[in-house]
Amino acid sequence: MKVSTKVTDMSLSPTLTVAVTFLFLSWLGKTIFSHYNDIPGPVIARYTKFYRVFLWLSGKAPQRYFALHDKYGPVVRTGPNHVSLSDSKQISVIYDAKQRFLKSDFYHVFRPLYRGKPLDTLLSMKDLQQSRQMLEVVKRHMTNNIKAHAWAMETTFATILKRLKSSDVVHLDLSMWIWYWNFDVTHLIMCGQALGYLAQGEDLNRTITNFKSIVEHAATLGQVPEYCKVSLANERVMTILRRFKSFPDPTHAMLQHFETLIHSHDCRDHEGPTSLICGVLETYQCKENADAHDMAINLLVETFFAASTETASSLTAIFYAILTNHETYQRLVEIIRCNEGKDMEKQMRDPYLNAVIKESVRLYSSNSVPLERITPKEGFEANGYRIPGGTNVTIPQYVVHRDHAVFGEHVDRLVPERWLNADHKALLRMDQTLLVFGHGSRACSGRELGLYEIRFFLVSLLREFDVEFVRKDPFPKIRMHWINEFDNFEVQIVPRMDR
Repeated sequence: MKVSTKVTDMSLSPTLTVAVTFLFLSWLGKTIFSHYNDIPGPVIARYTKFYRVFLWLSGKAPQRYFALHDKYGPVVRTGPNHVSLSDSKQISVIYDAKQRFLKSDFYHVFRPLYRGKPLDTLLSMKDLQQSRQMLEVVKRHMTNNIKAHAWAMETTFATILKRLKSSDVVHLDLSMWIWYWNFDVTHLIMCGQALGYLAQGEDLNRTITNFKSIVEHAATLGQVPEYCKVSLANERVMTILRRFKSFPDPTHAMLQHFETLIHSHDCRDHEGPTSLICGVLETYQCKENADAHDMAINLLVETFFAASTETASSLTAIFYAILTNHETYQRLVEIIRCNEGKDMEKQMRDPYLNAVIKESVRLYSSNSVPLERITPKEGFEANGYRIPGGTNVTIPQYVVHRDHAVFGEHVDRLVPERWLNADHKALLRMDQTLLVFGHGSRACSGRELGLYEIRFFLVSLLREFDVEFVRKDPFPKIRMHWINEFDNFEVQIVPRMDR
């Protein structure tokens, strides 16, 4: 028996050695003779995509992408099959209307698990016809008539006003209250009822905190999306993880919430006009049609998180920008209060207000992660380099938003006047380079609704109150993963003195 065992062990060893050697030489050959070797970049990026994971774990990946382009130029290799571009002229190429550059698998990390399988959301969807059908439902019942939702904003903001007027001086985490408001107003528009974040004055079931945590991890995991199959996209793994109360999984709870609503919602019994969920029930007939059920759940969950979180993150960034720039804050407040006698629609159209919004989100884009695409099989030329077909290409928002050729001088400073003083041609190019809400035919369909909510909140708050950070040295710290997260966003809010 001993002799037999030794022979078996020795017979396996050469086979294993040959296999490992073959795999190593294959990998080495592909690396040495790669089509990307003429593209500059960190040496380690040639050998492993985990270099990108390292960038995102830092919470400062956008700044590090900026440093890479500052060192290596407009085309940088960031992985074995990954290239980053900083030339804003490439935006219309990568995100073209014909959609020749398809989305990468990075977006798969944002597919929630439902009934044991990942739901393909509007964010991750590659089926253009299906995505257009879903977008049409959202546009028809939610985003086409934005002014019809003003009642929801007024109703929810009244709860904030009640709290702020309860004391001469109020200290609160403004960032969290902005998220409370956006969760409530989005759900009210979608389903005819608020969720109760503002009424309770707290993060119910830690949904917001958990959402921020899970997307932070998802942004890093998205750099190696093939590992989703053994993590976020694996039902067995997720079932085990959900047993731990500390594990953040807000999408699971929201899926259950909307599943209940689909079966119980009565379109004749809710606040306001007909809501999105009424349109979904009418379009998909999902109470009777089981095949349409998943599509309806998908659309509702995706729309809720996209509409509420993007707007909340952008609005927080705008307050950060103006509260850390006293002159801009003072001028904005003065203009808002001078316009007080006008109706809300006219106040929200003020040029300086909208310049402040654009400039703030340029500096602090709500989405930190570059929008990835895969080059078509024929490849393309970029700044003198040949990019092969099948390459994962990205254009980092943080980098192009600081392009001197587009935005002029002082790109690291808040200068709203750059949007007011630019001629038509320069203004058009700045608008086309601003990637906050995506670009091209797959840009955010809720862009105008989100901007309307942002304008409404800014005017409504600053018209009545003075706001400043409680702690100004240092200002809140920014962590950049999928969305920008601001730590210690405590502010002091007092009624304006000239009342």
